[in-house]
Amino acid sequence: MSDKQTVKFGDICHEVKLTSKDPIADGYERYIGLEHLDSGSLKIKRWGIISEDNPSFTRVFKKGHILFGKRRPYLRKAAIAEFDGICSGDILVLDVKNNSIPKDVFYYLASSEVVWNEAIRSSSGSLSPRTKFKSLKQIEFNLPENGKLVSCRDFIQQVKHVISKSRLLSSSGKDAANSSIRCLLRYGYIEDTNLANFDKLGAIPSHWELKPLDSLSKKHEPAIRTGPFGSALKADHWCQEGRPVITIGCLGEYGYDHSEELYIEEDYALQLQQYSVKKGDIVFSRVADIGRSILIGDDMCSAIISSNLMKISLDESKADPRFYFYSIKYSPIVLHQIKRFTNSGGRLLVTSRDLRKIKFPTPSLNEQVSIADAIEKLLEVTERIGSSVERQELVISGYVNSIFS
Repeated sequence: MSDKQTVKFGDICHEVKLTSKDPIADGYERYIGLEHLDSGSLKIKRWGIISEDNPSFTRVFKKGHILFGKRRPYLRKAAIAEFDGICSGDILVLDVKNNSIPKDVFYYLASSEVVWNEAIRSSSGSLSPRTKFKSLKQIEFNLPENGKLVSCRDFIQQVKHVISKSRLLSSSGKDAANSSIRCLLRYGYIEDTNLANFDKLGAIPSHWELKPLDSLSKKHEPAIRTGPFGSALKADHWCQEGRPVITIGCLGEYGYDHSEELYIEEDYALQLQQYSVKKGDIVFSRVADIGRSILIGDDMCSAIISSNLMKISLDESKADPRFYFYSIKYSPIVLHQIKRFTNSGGRLLVTSRDLRKIKFPTPSLNEQVSIADAIEKLLEVTERIGSSVERQELVISGYVNSIFS
């Protein structure tokens, strides 16, 4: 092979088009949607269970394939499949063709800048642009000679070994932090040897109370409001720029994801002001990934929630919203109650009536603040460890880009 051989992306890989009409019968347990892929990361960190969520997906992927997000390619979502499963039709399933290049090299080439740039350039559609493999397959690369490809593979494997160790450290740190957070939300920041038992919910410090969210609401404003249903968000009011609408996709694992926002006309948004969010509100997913939530900050104010979400608005003279946000995400007592409602009659949703029945272990406002501050410090440490893994992956991406450019 010459030192200057030019090849097309379609010479290196092909689109896999396997399907399954009955995934469970065919032995598949997990599914992947775009919401499960993180921008800029080749690691799949979460997934859905087919038997629980009953997705309509039919596209099959196998361990070792790469899952490439074709919808909104500017999000740069691609990941390596570490198990067999099914995925959304908005995901391209790609595999190396005829061992043309080492798979380790292919993974980083498929998520390189030149591929994403073409995916973005060739995408079409106003609100939700999509690219196609027939566009990506025309991308040209300078394919290095075999010796350099082998060296590249060896370098990637060495760095991936370091990344694997870093991920193990990150995972251990996250597990330790989560355990500490659960203890803080269950037993408090102040030592109290006196515990009060509550039937079915377990023990909490005797100076705490179990409170519903309505008891913490602002004057003349409900603590919980469900987003407007489909008939309220009429299709002819959607636009490319305007008032942001928060979707489930915006509720990212690591915070608010602006790239998943939709938009409605500003004049129409004024008619839906009761569904807009303010700083300190908690936005809660009531369907699908139930309990997934975010705390609204300065950069999200005035956005409208969609019908699959609920907003929780608390009186900050009675409650620290951070404490209740973390309670929804981590508290064993709160999560147990949420799960109890979703398991009732096989339902896959939570209503505002359900959420009003949930009782939150509640200390004084001062202790809420102390606990929330401690939790934020724990999360900051784990985030720093996790970001080091992402930087290590960028080293590999930069090297692969350089040898194929």
